[in-house]
Amino acid sequence: MTFKMTVVENVEEGATRLSTEEVSFRAPGASMVQTQMRLSDHGTCERYFFVELPHGYCNPRDFANRSSLAAILSGQLEIKTSDGQVRVLSAGDTLALRDTAFDAPSRTITVVSKEPVRALVIQIE
Repeated sequence: MTFKMTVVENVEEGATRLSTEEVSFRAPGASMVQTQMRLSDHGTCERYFFVELPHGYCNPRDFANRSSLAAILSGQLEIKTSDGQVRVLSAGDTLALRDTAFDAPSRTITVVSKEPVRALVIQIE
């Protein structure tokens, strides 16, 4: 079983790219039970926090100046990269921010929903 996560990453000086990465799940042990919990691979993190971005928020800077994962909890967030790629994320979507050029970002994030975007951000570096 897998799910898809949106990835924003640096591709060259001053440019970013959107891609999709699959996250796989596996049973933690041998079991014949069909309703068993499944886990992805694990990793370490530095810190986590919640963020709220109001309706109309538009900024080339986002909520993370380090490599981070974000789970969108409510609202809709549009990400547009320097090469014109656009993706809209909604509640339940996940995002890996690997473009860490916070002082010279080459993407824009915009809240496109009427309600604020709320997200759980997990900084991994």
